[in-house]
Amino acid sequence: MIISNKRILQKKYSSWWWFVAFFSTGLAMSFILFFLPAGGVSLVVDLNSKAADTSQVFFSETGAYSESNSSRNNISPGRNVLNFPLGGSCSSIRWDPLNSGGSIEVNDIYVSIFGVRLDVDKISLNPLSDIEKITSVEGKFFVEMKAGVSDPKLDVGLDFNEIYRWHVFFSALFGFAIAIIVFGVLLHYFKNRSKYALDYFDFSLDCLFSKIRKEGFNFREVGVLIVIGSILYVYFLSTFSFSIDDEAAALRTDPSDWVSQGRWFVYLVERFVFPQPSIPFAPYIFLVVSLSVSYALILKAHGYATNWKTYALYPIFCAYPTWWFIAEFYSNIPAIGFGVFFISLSVYLVFSDADEDQSIGVCSRRNFFVVVLIACAIAAYQSLLLLFVCVVFGVLLVRCLQSGDTDRAQFKYVVRVLSKVFLLVLFALLFYVALNFLAQRIIAADSGYVGGFINYNATLRDPLGVFFLVFHEMFLIYSGSSYWYGASIYISGVVILLAAFSALSFGLLKTTIRLFLLAGVLITPFALHFISGGVALPMRAMMAVAYVGWLSSSILVCNKRSSFFLVGAIIVGLYQIQIFSITSQYMTSATITQSHDRMLAADIYRRIGELSNNFDRNSPLKIDVYGKKTLTTVYAKGLSSAMQGSFFSWDGGNVHRMINYMKVMGYENISVLGSAERIAMTPFFNEMPVWPAAGSVRKIDDCYLVRLSNEPDPTHEKFSQ
Repeated sequence: MIISNKRILQKKYSSWWWFVAFFSTGLAMSFILFFLPAGGVSLVVDLNSKAADTSQVFFSETGAYSESNSSRNNISPGRNVLNFPLGGSCSSIRWDPLNSGGSIEVNDIYVSIFGVRLDVDKISLNPLSDIEKITSVEGKFFVEMKAGVSDPKLDVGLDFNEIYRWHVFFSALFGFAIAIIVFGVLLHYFKNRSKYALDYFDFSLDCLFSKIRKEGFNFREVGVLIVIGSILYVYFLSTFSFSIDDEAAALRTDPSDWVSQGRWFVYLVERFVFPQPSIPFAPYIFLVVSLSVSYALILKAHGYATNWKTYALYPIFCAYPTWWFIAEFYSNIPAIGFGVFFISLSVYLVFSDADEDQSIGVCSRRNFFVVVLIACAIAAYQSLLLLFVCVVFGVLLVRCLQSGDTDRAQFKYVVRVLSKVFLLVLFALLFYVALNFLAQRIIAADSGYVGGFINYNATLRDPLGVFFLVFHEMFLIYSGSSYWYGASIYISGVVILLAAFSALSFGLLKTTIRLFLLAGVLITPFALHFISGGVALPMRAMMAVAYVGWLSSSILVCNKRSSFFLVGAIIVGLYQIQIFSITSQYMTSATITQSHDRMLAADIYRRIGELSNNFDRNSPLKIDVYGKKTLTTVYAKGLSSAMQGSFFSWDGGNVHRMINYMKVMGYENISVLGSAERIAMTPFFNEMPVWPAAGSVRKIDDCYLVRLSNEPDPTHEKFSQ
């Protein structure tokens, strides 16, 4: 009876995993087909032309067109059938029929999906610029362009919602059809082997759960950490604290920009998990849970037992000031939560594997899983790779401090683990680059954002100078300099120095190993500085610094010597007080700045409304802003902090940030003049007083002008050039 029940259970397991695998494959193929421009939606135009030329179609989800989101076809004299692939989904299409003046006859225009013609509601062609006349006769369009022009434009009117629905339907239909074919072949040829594979997978999961229970993971530990984390992140959980760039994320409908920055995992999270990331609570409670689980994994990797010491040290791990700089950006938080968990799980798997197996064993299934996790973490935030390497050095350091092995045994262990980690990181980078290449070919082209931080030539030209620049940055950050943090955290340097002193040993080889590992911990967070030619990176890229502070504190507090423990406990206590103090100042500064921006936006809109007796807030509103409105507070502000920066002063006075911020705050129908029109308005601004004086808001024709300062912004500064 027991054997029979076991067979029934195995059969049930097998059927369940076959269904999961089939559904996952169908879903994956559907997504691939949906985002594949070459086989997705196309605009087909059948036209007659008298001359040879080039025709181009631009598509967008936001109305902002670019060359990267366009399709081009050559036109020859006579009849042409042009096929313009439209990448992903779009909500607007602009057609540049020719590069010069002339006329064309559009015999037919329609949308095709995977080569199948889609009959949607009537398609319209509307003139945008340099179009003389459009005539529609019996379903044909006759388009006449002005003579001598170089860039005539048409707007293509479509029912984009219907196209989107059909695109999803066909993608799912063909995706699951492919899955049926694939699994039909598998069932026919590999039925028994697949059954064994699924049974092995079930067995592996059972072993994993058994190992988790055996190593002491429990909900109570994670629950306590979640409570502590929720207290530390109560500001972000309860406050809508809007930061620079969050205005773009709030208005963004297509997260493909993340792919262009090499962060395709953020794209997946924002598209399918948190489609509107610019909100309080939800992203941050996810981050709190992720940090709690990650901390539990890191403790197990270090060999620390859960006790009051580990709970007391947790705030340094999850609330160090560097976390503030990354937590400022709502759209980063969900992916960062996943990324930190992937890194922590990878470290745990690496060292549990090292404990169980004395060989390198890079080709094992567990290590393949680690490679995938690290690659996804890099795609969530590139500097998370540095966190992984830094934690590896830290775990090795703690294990050497706790180990009673001989010098030679410790040396072999360190070399073996570091060799394995080097190979894992190498394979993870290759895997990430391969997936990134595919993502940027299918979804969005490389924007060069990451390349802007790379400057190998500077390092090769003056390696010694770059070294001293990086060393100077290390000194400033590890000593808690007010230059970076806005206020001094001088105890940070004391903690690191005491931790280094406690790592010393009477044995020369042991001391050398420990100091080497400590150097790895301290240098790794700054590895990208060497790639950037010594140029300082934003503090949000320095997440590993929080781990360095936690590791140094844990070495002191968990030291077996009573003298070190006593001194360490006092210093670490003061260290945390400084951390809480500076973070509280960040909260205060951010609150003041954001209150200032909200009141300024409301006051500007009110002053605009007072200029007209028949002001209609539902009508389109054109605004131009001159200069910027700076704000300073007495509270600490991090050097690269965006949440403590005003929308009305960032980038020297970026009117697009100001207007997008006002849109998010509920002031609709606002638009900005073009650059040429803004420059032409400069003489009017020169006659106006500076905000908040009477007359600092003025109406010229149908445009409202706002002067915020005497100094011009970068656009109006061009007037005198």
